[in-house]
Amino acid sequence: MTASAMSAASRSMRIAHLGGSGTWRIDYPADLNDEGVRLVSEASTDTPYGLTAPLRFMTVDGVEVLHVRVHGYRGGFTAEPRSRLRDQAALFWSFRELGVRQILVDATVGSLNRLLDPGDIVVPDDYVDLRTTRENFAIELLGEGETLRMDEPFDSDLRAILVRAASERFPRVFPRGVSVCTEGPRLETAAEVKLYQAWGGDIVGQSVGAEIEFARAIRARYAVCNLVSNYGEGLVPWPTSAAEEMWQKSGTAMGQTMITAIRELLNRTPGQKAPIQSEGQHSKAPIT
Repeated sequence: MTASAMSAASRSMRIAHLGGSGTWRIDYPADLNDEGVRLVSEASTDTPYGLTAPLRFMTVDGVEVLHVRVHGYRGGFTAEPRSRLRDQAALFWSFRELGVRQILVDATVGSLNRLLDPGDIVVPDDYVDLRTTRENFAIELLGEGETLRMDEPFDSDLRAILVRAASERFPRVFPRGVSVCTEGPRLETAAEVKLYQAWGGDIVGQSVGAEIEFARAIRARYAVCNLVSNYGEGLVPWPTSAAEEMWQKSGTAMGQTMITAIRELLNRTPGQKAPIQSEGQHSKAPIT
């Protein structure tokens, strides 16, 4: 599928779901057994940054939305040596061509806050970016002479939608928090966890830093629903198998959460906003 054909055929597409580690262990959307959700087609496309990950065109209650599996696909869709950042640049360039304006993301993270346990959901409102790879792809997409501001990195409206959707399926949902983004692929040391805690971090992952920049660059709204899959090193001892078990156990609930959020976006009237939940409303233990 060429970029021009993709744009011409799908001008009305406005919602994209980035499928991260929250849903990567299920066959999404088939495992949801939702009669209103159907996978229509799947294809990669050429961009100025190379080939994209497979773009999966779905319908939710008859309306076309986009899904891209961004966790676990690398190394399979092209033999060309590539960087993760270039992969993301290609993906968000295609989002811009398709007219995507709202991006919902699922992911799993480690806990930094001692009040967070595996199985908790955190919908963050701010982040700290510790990546060291800083190619200027996002600035290229934004346009020369413009400033990439981070006044509200996670869209408050989309966050409220994700909080509401997640609260239907998970017992503890936190409507705010600070996400620390590292480069990976290794996990953090106990000393690093202590440092991130001192900076006010609540959770730690490896994706939001670049994704937020690219979303801002294409003028799309962005929010992420994070499932805590493991404790940060030094907090509570945990076996490596625990994260895998959490991915398997919670994948369907996370997928259903994303579809519920997409439905709310599709069903609202133009300009309608979701109410912002008060702090602590969806959890017995607030993040402090």
